[in-house]
Amino acid sequence: KYGEECVDCPNTCDDNGDQRKCDQSTGKCFKCKMGKRGDYCTDNCNLGCDISEINCAKEDGKCDCKNGYFGETCDEECDKNCKNCNKNDGTCNECESKYYINPDDKKQCIKCPQNCDGECPMGICEKCISGLFGDTCEEACSENCVNKRCDKNTGKCECINFYS
Repeated sequence: KYGEECVDCPNTCDDNGDQRKCDQSTGKCFKCKMGKRGDYCTDNCNLGCDISEINCAKEDGKCDCKNGYFGETCDEECDKNCKNCNKNDGTCNECESKYYINPDDKKQCIKCPQNCDGECPMGICEKCISGLFGDTCEEACSENCVNKRCDKNTGKCECINFYS
């Protein structure tokens, strides 16, 4: 209770371990319930805060981020295709399968070219779907290649017998 009329402390205040929940003269909470912050614990911690064990800071909302969020108060979302986002600045350390880190914006993951058969570090396909070659698998193998398959980098192939 606080103030001249002994009003109850805000219900968002948490017990400080000694039954006192708020300052007797101002009503400001000593400690907030999980997920709350501010003098009277009326503000919510950001959705990106991991409050499973430790609450966000009562004063400024700083907290440990859940996966997929970054920033001091975890108020910014990482790229949805980023598998491992730096929780301080949002740079992506690893993208989901068939995506690569944008060299111009390290916070962004870009989808591999559509004709890649597998991964594409830095946007260069490791393998191409059958019948194509080149860094982004956009060039067609010769019609004269056995099974229309050719070397991924050069386009050279084993020729059909009558074209040897």
